[in-house]
Amino acid sequence: MASPVAGGSGQVISLKYQGGAAPLQFSCIKLGTAAMTCDTATAKTDKILGIVQELPMSIQTSTNWFAPVALSGVSYAVASAAIAIGDTLIPTTAGKMATGTRTTWSGTFVMTIGVAMSASASDLDIFTVLIRPQENGY
Repeated sequence: MASPVAGGSGQVISLKYQGGAAPLQFSCIKLGTAAMTCDTATAKTDKILGIVQELPMSIQTSTNWFAPVALSGVSYAVASAAIAIGDTLIPTTAGKMATGTRTTWSGTFVMTIGVAMSASASDLDIFTVLIRPQENGY
């Protein structure tokens, strides 16, 4: 499934993926621990970059792969639960997205990834999001 971002509606960069297993296609991606790297987002306090657009080919491994990450524009995304159009989105486990707000959580700011442009009914649904990562103080 090609993403709407691939059609030129936003900015996409390639970063070396440093995670273990390959991420879900259209999952949230966070900053990696080394320069110019990324990893799958796993918590609402992660520093989100954007959404991964393609998965590695079978001849590649996830440790030798440059991930195309959409930083802005419209993209598909993976839901963790039901999401309504217009909901603000935060990352959850395995790079999935859930409805949330940009508030503090145990003294740490929560990063939002964007706004839902279409709805999802349940876990692993693919839906459309306007990417606009935000966090107070970030």
